Amino acid sequence: MATYVEHMQLLVSDISRTEKFYTTIFPDWSVRGQGREVGGSKKYEWIHIGTPSTYLSFRTHYEGQIEEQAKAERVSNHIGIVVDDIEMIISTLKQIGGEVILSKHPHRVRVYTRDPDGYEIEIIQYLSDKDSEKNDYQWCLANGVTVPCNSFSQNA
Repeated sequence: MATYVEHMQLLVSDISRTEKFYTTIFPDWSVRGQGREVGGSKKYEWIHIGTPSTYLSFRTHYEGQIEEQAKAERVSNHIGIVVDDIEMIISTLKQIGGEVILSKHPHRVRVYTRDPDGYEIEIIQYLSDKDSEKNDYQWCLANGVTVPCNSFSQNA
């Protein structure tokens, strides 16, 4: 069996708001399960949203503990999610007042947005079925979208 990411858990401030956001922009996602964790040493509410094979897990603060709200840029940079119809996603994001930052490549289109807690989401539609084209980093280098790591100084 190949190794793959099944889920990622993020701290959120409002489970219901998070559920509405993700199931609105990804209409093929649904709530796989939700509840209140009481068996372990820390109690909290949780929800799993996604498909039968992959999902995002969200939780509230631990009950009785003071936790600083997650600062999205400190705890993560972004979550990448692949879709078949990025135009539908863009339309939905605009309808709900979501941010849309578009990035184009010959073999993929990406949209960057943020969820209600500030987590950045990179939504990708691949325009090719070929792994060599989907994973083409040379175009980014040739077009100045990125630079090789050895071309800049840590002190710059």
